[in-house]
Amino acid sequence: MVVTKPEGEGSQVLHKPKEGKPSVDASSFGRTHFVAQALVPQFSDSGSSSSLLVSRGGGRRLPDPVMYSLTADYQAPLLPVVVISQSLRILVPSAEQNLPLCFDFPVPSPLTYMLLEDPKTGLVVLGKVGTSNQKGFQRVSIRTEKGRNVTVYTSHIEVSWGEQSERLSWTQSSATHQSNGLLLHKQDDVLEVTVGETQVDILLHKDGPDHFLWPAVKQRRLGSSAKGLMGQHRVSYEEKKTSPSVILEVQGHQHVAIRESAVDYSTPSKPTVSCWLLPHQSILQGELSAITVREP
Repeated sequence: MVVTKPEGEGSQVLHKPKEGKPSVDASSFGRTHFVAQALVPQFSDSGSSSSLLVSRGGGRRLPDPVMYSLTADYQAPLLPVVVISQSLRILVPSAEQNLPLCFDFPVPSPLTYMLLEDPKTGLVVLGKVGTSNQKGFQRVSIRTEKGRNVTVYTSHIEVSWGEQSERLSWTQSSATHQSNGLLLHKQDDVLEVTVGETQVDILLHKDGPDHFLWPAVKQRRLGSSAKGLMGQHRVSYEEKKTSPSVILEVQGHQHVAIRESAVDYSTPSKPTVSCWLLPHQSILQGELSAITVREP
């Protein structure tokens, strides 16, 4: 493309690369975090035991945007400010297949999300995501039907009932609390919370100065209809197509899947595992706004 001034004036020429849009490698889907939202590739959704949270992190770099080379004295316009986003990657173990599913969970700002809600038992688990420079949950709250509440911070643990409360410290090597259907057992950096037939582990991870929490549902009531980010329990899927793209059928809908990897923070050893990366709608069966919680 060539742009010239009106006749009689000095000409200025702008050279543009060959017409066409920059290509995006499909393997970069979901792996580049802390990137400009305007450049993040999106999945296309053709359809509408425990869920483990794993960290956001580095990944492949997105292709560079199209750049224009300028000649003569050309004043380039200021580029618009681009908002930076981040995400967490959630692992969902499969019911029968060896490879788990996973999806990226965007975190635009500090918010509280419903991790688990079981209407039959009255158990509610909430997780608050920290600021943009923090890697995971900064607070996890567990509310029980019998009025026993547990609030876990990166510094300590609080158990409350009525006007009474008890505080446990992460610096204690071990600690136990039991009252009215609630059992807590802390061993090193793992807190086991048992309410009825449901067990939720909350792990404290330390990455230099950054301390963060990762909850993981280890056991659930049979026939549970719990909802939330961790509400899916061993999801089944079927490979419908492997070439040129992998197509998985999940909960009655088919989606393009990409083989990726993630660090599994549900255990202290933090192994890196492979998983099938899918759009979050395919697992949650809805939008994230439905599980966003407004707290006073």
